[in-house]
Amino acid sequence: MVETIVLQGCVLSHSPLACQHLCDPSPLTSSIACSGTPSRSLKQLETEVENIGGRLDAYTAREITSYTGRSLADGVPKMTEIIGDMLSNPKFEPSAIEAERSTILREAEEVGKEKQEAIFDQLHAVAFQGQCLAVDAGRIVGPSERGVDR
Repeated sequence: MVETIVLQGCVLSHSPLACQHLCDPSPLTSSIACSGTPSRSLKQLETEVENIGGRLDAYTAREITSYTGRSLADGVPKMTEIIGDMLSNPKFEPSAIEAERSTILREAEEVGKEKQEAIFDQLHAVAFQGQCLAVDAGRIVGPSERGVDR
């Protein structure tokens, strides 16, 4: 039997009690964090994760950004080091931000066409007036006037 592990680091990114001006561009930061650190290029990240039989994912929901590593059981120390490095030392290079901008805009356009997303956005706008969760925080970028230009 092969033992595997799942290691997850979550960042609370949109508190219901936070002010709108404190909302962060979490979808952008989660993608950029996975593109490398000052000590690890994207290729090095990929190689290190593959070498421990692992997989690394990041996603943003309404209130959290999650970084999840899966690997063989003996990969726990290395996966912990990798996720810790990504969370503590993300490399925000202008070229990576610009590349991610087009992806986020494309995905936002797709999400904007979904009726269920529009209903949830309206629900949150009413339920959390004046708070981060009211401003489409769970969408990929939020409204276009705030989104990736922040």
